[in-house]
Amino acid sequence: METLRINTSELAIFSKFEEAGLTELKQHIEGKSARKNNVEMAWDTLKLYAENRFRHYPEIFPIEAPSYIRDLVAKHVCGVLKNRDKFGRRILFFDMSKWDINDFSLDDLTIAGVIGAEAFWRNPEILENGLIIVENTIGFGMGHAKQHTMSRMNRMRNVFVQSFPVSIQGIFYLRMPYLFTLIFKMSRHLFPKKIRSRMNCYSSNQEPTELYDIASPDILPEWMGGKLKIEDAVEDAEFYERFLPHKV
Repeated sequence: METLRINTSELAIFSKFEEAGLTELKQHIEGKSARKNNVEMAWDTLKLYAENRFRHYPEIFPIEAPSYIRDLVAKHVCGVLKNRDKFGRRILFFDMSKWDINDFSLDDLTIAGVIGAEAFWRNPEILENGLIIVENTIGFGMGHAKQHTMSRMNRMRNVFVQSFPVSIQGIFYLRMPYLFTLIFKMSRHLFPKKIRSRMNCYSSNQEPTELYDIASPDILPEWMGGKLKIEDAVEDAEFYERFLPHKV
């Protein structure tokens, strides 16, 4: 393994990792996904994670999972499909039509995403294969748009794209209404070129054919154009209790 040089300021940040344990450090340095065994890249990712968690955005890194996480899963606002795509990758989903801003804020969803991302990097399968994200954007309204401030969008970019060694292999935005399309075009430039190249956008009258190329409709829920009821397509509550043992 390459030799890494750590300066004094970095040591100050990493002293806080004692409470998290050495496993996190080891998995970041040895993570195979996204960083492709490049130690320097893995180290840079770890530094960004530490800076974001302990210095810039501690408010979205809770010690314990908020109780609303179970509500998000139970209401199928977000979650994980039971079946993998043809390349063995887990498929995450976010259904905006189920997102009631009176129940959950964008900050709530961001915290849920952080908890999920921390669990994903502890999962060897996801580190190895990466993952797919599918979003149903229908129902995105003015109340949702107002929460997507530039500072929040930058925070999501800094945390989810730069701070974790998990490779996002594809993002599919389904049924994009005008308002979501406007926000998307305004914020798309914030993300790295590689991520942008993996974004697939569809209007309400377009079929996500690229999604069907990697995942059969036989394993997808109806709102993705699949054949399954949502209850039959997604992992159950027991999965999340097992998948996120350190948080839930």
